[in-house]
Amino acid sequence: MKKSIFLIALAVAMILSIGSCKSDADSSAKSSETESVSQSDLDKIIKEQNKKLPINTAYGMVINKIELIDGYITYICTIDESNLGESLIDNLKMNTNTSKNNIIAGIKEAKDEELGKLIKNCIKLNVGLAYKYIGSISNKTTTIKLDPDELQDAISAKSSETEPVTRSDLEQIIKDQNKMMPMGSGEFVINKVELIDNYITYICTVDESVTDDLYGESFIDYLKENTNASKSYIKTYIKGTKDYYTDKLIKNCIKLNIGIAYKYVGSISNKSITIGLDPDELQ
Repeated sequence: MKKSIFLIALAVAMILSIGSCKSDADSSAKSSETESVSQSDLDKIIKEQNKKLPINTAYGMVINKIELIDGYITYICTIDESNLGESLIDNLKMNTNTSKNNIIAGIKEAKDEELGKLIKNCIKLNVGLAYKYIGSISNKTTTIKLDPDELQDAISAKSSETEPVTRSDLEQIIKDQNKMMPMGSGEFVINKVELIDNYITYICTVDESVTDDLYGESFIDYLKENTNASKSYIKTYIKGTKDYYTDKLIKNCIKLNIGIAYKYVGSISNKSITIGLDPDELQ
């Protein structure tokens, strides 16, 4: 079931993992807010961060190394296609602007001091940030780049934390998420996201040829018989997911009094069950 719960935040998960690659040199050094920055300073930061790698991040992603490539500090990351599906790299390629906007949104909301320092140093040296994703099975790649001026806009923009949220904002999130579908592989694949009866609903196909053997009965029937336990699991998992995008979605849903639901549809029987979390359950 874990695979079926909100797998959109790959790009943002990487952004929020940068802070965990803290440079020992940075943490012990005097603040560089007003000091000049040299190329050797940037090289030192990259060298220190690489000592912390590889790092496992959210959603089956591993940051393997950091390199300065063609004027971009590039985070090279492997995506676990056995969990997320081999179509994800192609989806990222087709929706580069959406992925870039998600990364910029993550930078705007991130409260990490080291990330802010790295970005400011990049701007001073006219260096960008890039995120290179490599499929673990297909070996396909795509790179998403942020130029220095885009980094400047990201750190200069006011956080939207206290800004009002409208229903159209939520509809835009759903539209952006659907550009990344389908997502997943194996037993569970998310096909689309819809706003149904005041719930943002993730519609997921369950491969019953696999799940029914594992559970010894219809998996959909199993979920129906254990709805409360399934809901409790989903609630615990969502609350334990610390990525920017999930947190932002939940806050927006609560503000608009909208819930989140997961609709599971059997691939053979076409049976279905929807498990929903009301806004108060998202608190």
